[in-house]
Amino acid sequence: HTLVWAAGTKGAPAAQLLDLPLQRGGRVPVRPTLEVIDRERIYVVGEHSNLYTLSGDDFSCLGVYSIGHNRGSVVVPPALVLNKLVVAENSGAQTSRLHCIALDDTGVPRQTLAQERLEGTIVTPLLPAQRRLACVTTLGAVEVFEIGGGQDASAFTPLAQRDPSPGPPAARFGTLTQAGNEANLWLAGRELSKLAILPTGNRLPMRSLDDTYEGDAFDAPLQVVDGLLVHVRRPASGAGLIVGAIDVAQSRNRWQTSIAAPAAGVPSVDASTGRLVVGDAAGRVYRPDRQKLASRVDSEALTASSPGNAAFDAALDLGKGRIVIGATGGDRLLLAGPSGEVRAVSLAGSLTCPLVAWGNGFVACNSSGQVEWRAAEDGSPLAQPFQPELAAEQKVMWLEPTVAGDGPDATLVVADPAGNLYAIRPESEPTPHLAASVSGKASGVRLTTRLAVLGGRVVVGDEEGKLSTFDVNSLDAQERVAIPFELAWGPYAIDGGVLLASSSGDLLCLDAQLQPRWNVKLGEAAPVGLPLQEAARVTVALPQGSIFELDAATGDITWQTQLNQWLRTGPFAFGKLRGVGAADGAMLFFNRQ
Repeated sequence: HTLVWAAGTKGAPAAQLLDLPLQRGGRVPVRPTLEVIDRERIYVVGEHSNLYTLSGDDFSCLGVYSIGHNRGSVVVPPALVLNKLVVAENSGAQTSRLHCIALDDTGVPRQTLAQERLEGTIVTPLLPAQRRLACVTTLGAVEVFEIGGGQDASAFTPLAQRDPSPGPPAARFGTLTQAGNEANLWLAGRELSKLAILPTGNRLPMRSLDDTYEGDAFDAPLQVVDGLLVHVRRPASGAGLIVGAIDVAQSRNRWQTSIAAPAAGVPSVDASTGRLVVGDAAGRVYRPDRQKLASRVDSEALTASSPGNAAFDAALDLGKGRIVIGATGGDRLLLAGPSGEVRAVSLAGSLTCPLVAWGNGFVACNSSGQVEWRAAEDGSPLAQPFQPELAAEQKVMWLEPTVAGDGPDATLVVADPAGNLYAIRPESEPTPHLAASVSGKASGVRLTTRLAVLGGRVVVGDEEGKLSTFDVNSLDAQERVAIPFELAWGPYAIDGGVLLASSSGDLLCLDAQLQPRWNVKLGEAAPVGLPLQEAARVTVALPQGSIFELDAATGDITWQTQLNQWLRTGPFAFGKLRGVGAADGAMLFFNRQ
């Protein structure tokens, strides 16, 4: 391989012993602010003091110019406008300085023509366009300059400005546009702004937009394509990224679409047809057939995304190709059937915890205190909801429930953080409704995790880092069991035990007597999503992409792989394959063999 370009390098001791040439010219620290795109000259700001000019052909150094800046005070690339180079230096804790430097006929810096002091530091890249340059500071000051061809201070003329304003930094990205007779400065940070550049009066008034996307985070430079301003942002409430386009002249939204939204949870697998039904965090539902799975692309969602809504983070496989997804903090569910129909189901309050299957339906617990039981076919109520006695305006942040028993005798056990537990059964008289057959109370401790049933006990993590246990029939409080780490995942019931994990990757299995069965170190983080149990084996996924299959009885690792992808869901079975949902919205499949 041929070394084409290196900056800020210093030979390692071993390389120096071998007399390799990396140290030959000495170390020249530079800021990571290079942009090399079809340029005859490349301008590199040193870590302090100097500005270097390189040839765009062979990267040879053509000149060194002293700016005199302090170490680390230049954090954005210089901007080239006409035959002038502008460097932004953060000269103080809350001040900055622009250096307008004239170039000679060969493009090498020759003389500093003007300096301009600004309130606030400059961390947003400078914005050049034709003969103009805009800059924005961390204190909200905005200034636009006209750059001429002269060789004195008059070549760097302020056109319009906005005074500093309190609040967070005004922008991370920006661009200059021209629409008709009006030039505009667009700024994107925690919202989108459009300012008109009015040299008369030295003003930068705000122009109205359809939406400023207040609270969203803009993560990429603004681009202008065929009269449209294209932006990429992360919604304040929601998931994935939103790519949108705004008409520059009319300030009207033209389109927007959500991308890279991860799955809300594991998909539904219809064993009879071999098809998946997947709901993503943006509220879209997909039902890929074999052809789409083979092509590895499915862009035909059964539902449109809902930008700005809470991210869908709860998914429940209802069997037979049916899935229901919801958003913690949202009051709407989406229920998808095997033939592709999707129904919206409204709740009486916002969802507080994952959805749980029970009987011939599913349970959704909402913040108004209601425990709703809905039909798997269409989401209609199967009975009047259960609601404990509450004070006026009191909210209940239910923990994830569990089901004790099987078949028609199965009982739903719910709990709130205050330690109130209820065993709920359906009653038919006078009208179908859910009622508590028994209730219990934790002994002076708040509950913090999902519930699980182990033998004759209900187990749940508490605020003191222990497992609180309750008799499954009476819900009387029983012993509290210490665990050797801070609980970050679980408890999840497996055959004859429960799984727990720490945030540092310790996976612990307790037996039916709540004694340690095994404890293994899998990685540096807790598993993601649900575990997958098949026969005597359990499979878990770590967020960094590691998959582990373990013997449920011994904890021995029977198989493992690394997918090299950030994961969002736990593993699921899909025929002979296994799958997981990646953080970027992809569904990854792998062969256990």
